[in-house]
Amino acid sequence: MNKKTLVFLNLFSLLLSSCGSFQSQLTRTERAPAAIGQSCAGLMKEFFNDKVAPDTLASNLAAKVKIELNKEEIQDFLAEFENEKLSSADYKMTRSIMLFTRNDSDSRKILLREFHFQTKGGSTNDSNKVWSKFIAHRNKVEAHKNKLISKAINKSEILEAEDKGAIFEKLYYSCKAQVKGPPSAENIKQSKRLRYALMAGGMGSVVTTYSAVHWNEEKNEKWFKELYFVLGMGLVLNFIGGKLILGNPNLSPWKQKMPLTFLNNAINDVGVSGAYAFLFKSGDSELEKKFEALQNDPKAEEKLEELLAVAQEKGLILKHLTKTQEMFIDKSTNQSMKSSDFDHEVTLDDIDLEGSREQLMEVLAEKEYQENSGMLATGVPAVDRFSYHRIFNLMSVPTNIGLTILMQNQMCMTADPKKGFAKAVAIYMGAQIVMDSLYFKGRKEVINQ
Repeated sequence: MNKKTLVFLNLFSLLLSSCGSFQSQLTRTERAPAAIGQSCAGLMKEFFNDKVAPDTLASNLAAKVKIELNKEEIQDFLAEFENEKLSSADYKMTRSIMLFTRNDSDSRKILLREFHFQTKGGSTNDSNKVWSKFIAHRNKVEAHKNKLISKAINKSEILEAEDKGAIFEKLYYSCKAQVKGPPSAENIKQSKRLRYALMAGGMGSVVTTYSAVHWNEEKNEKWFKELYFVLGMGLVLNFIGGKLILGNPNLSPWKQKMPLTFLNNAINDVGVSGAYAFLFKSGDSELEKKFEALQNDPKAEEKLEELLAVAQEKGLILKHLTKTQEMFIDKSTNQSMKSSDFDHEVTLDDIDLEGSREQLMEVLAEKEYQENSGMLATGVPAVDRFSYHRIFNLMSVPTNIGLTILMQNQMCMTADPKKGFAKAVAIYMGAQIVMDSLYFKGRKEVINQ
């Protein structure tokens, strides 16, 4: 007996003795279940058969699933199925798994392992959340594909419906897959389109709703000035918020984007509310006109009493003098008037209004604020606006998060990027018209701005 024959017999004997060591029980935890549960005869048959080359398996797999596969996806598949033969239905399921787990190797391995287990006759693992989530999405895709095919009449229409179904499947899974790790090039491109859609939809909504809510007001300089202010701030904040938060593919919608949006809006609004109060406050020239009118008003004494009441109620006098009456200057002595001075009847002839200009101007501004403030009046217009925005954000921020999810789905599930962008803009603009209408009407009622 020569050496080659002896080596062959030893190997064959080793193979036979190893048959008993393989368990027939099927398990999900093995990394190579292709060799599990097979009989000794099957193992020997496999031993004598030539194995298919890995590169041939890879090319065959890509042809069967009808999508391009990267090296990692092929390796994950071969680690489970090796050179096993699958049915056309199995390859359809494999295609769905590959599409659903693009850039998510961990989920892909879990799904392939579970699917392989089931091809061997194993029952579904109901506790496998990744598999349950995948199947829920796959059922929707298959229902849509079957609906398309059911409407087809002849063979050509059936083929066309199948092609449309395949495109829908690819787009749907790319939108719904929970991608882990760095975003793909398509994710980044889509996030940029989302930012522009937010800006375009927001701009259209602001112009429409502001004009509608304030249409009956006089179209003066202030009217257009506020429109430009709201429009400009909206564009800037939509761009910043869209780039850093809403359009960021690395952030989860509800756990990260929503709290960050609340924080971002609050920080930005400090500057925006302050800028609004500064730009739209009553200027000194307007107060000067009112002051001059006060001096020449026949009912000046009555109005002075009103100003005194305002000053005393708001405690403004504490900023200058200790007593309310001391805001006026006595013409005869050129000194602040004391409480005792008001025990007798005081007329305008006794008061030096020019000497009291600074204090009176402040009270005039406070009186104007009281007359023009709404239900929410903190005493400072900028704080009124900031407070209103924080209350309104409780409704607007979750709504915007939901809208961005809907917009992303429309863009990534529409084969034509231009149509997807148009749909996203239309969705955001339509919803924002409703939201902005509530915002402007509420702002007028609550803070009268």
